[in-house]
Amino acid sequence: MNPIRRLTIAGLAAFTLLTPTAFAGTTHQVVETNHGWVAYHSEAKLSSPVRGRLDLGQEAPLVKKANAYWYEIDVNGRDVYITTNRNYTHVANITSSTPVTTPAPAPTSTPASSQDVIHVTAGNGVPVTINLSGDTTAQQALIKAGLTQLGVPYKWGTQEANVGFDCSNFVAWMYKQIGILFSGSSVYQRFHVGSPVMIDATDKTKYLQPGDLLFFANAAAQNGQGHVGVYIGNGLIIQEGGGRGKVTVESLNNSRAWFGRSLVFARRVLQ
Repeated sequence: MNPIRRLTIAGLAAFTLLTPTAFAGTTHQVVETNHGWVAYHSEAKLSSPVRGRLDLGQEAPLVKKANAYWYEIDVNGRDVYITTNRNYTHVANITSSTPVTTPAPAPTSTPASSQDVIHVTAGNGVPVTINLSGDTTAQQALIKAGLTQLGVPYKWGTQEANVGFDCSNFVAWMYKQIGILFSGSSVYQRFHVGSPVMIDATDKTKYLQPGDLLFFANAAAQNGQGHVGVYIGNGLIIQEGGGRGKVTVESLNNSRAWFGRSLVFARRVLQ
């Protein structure tokens, strides 16, 4: 055999032995959240019902970019829609040997810093814990602003920090602190601020996220335009008045208490 030919064959054999076996991977695009959880909707519009939420650390397969404002994603075999706003979501490329079909379980959360965990006494005298670790920067700023006014008395038609508020002026003041301005009228807020959020009949906080405006039925206004507060997560609300005569944190988890049983409507400002 020609020496050059023998050398070529030997070289090919050696290359074959040294070359590792390559396994073809499949690249998938998924949508992830940037900070905390983000709600997804049944249709590509804010007025459509909220169907759930994508938590921090979860991945939802990207079906397509529906338009400039909405991604279509697959959650447990169901196509739903989530915001394309880069403050809240992003698209990532995932390489795997099998297709991604459902959101991955959220990883074990890291301990929240002391600045993210705030302990206060609720209006009924029970200590409660507010955990801001999963909230966006805007949500944290909003809630921390409201908490500076705990104990400030109820004053109808007033919007003055450390002096007094009524319920809707307190809500408007909180949002003013993060640069969002709207009327201090509870009627206006009930019908015109943000977009409606579904209230689940059995678990009223299921679809809520921190910053949502919450409206409560009372004798004068069964549709909720008479009293409003702000959801701060963990089944808690911050509000002015509501029978307390001052700014307080209240729990929604007791369906027999007024706040728990009277919640009838919600609107979302921070998308």
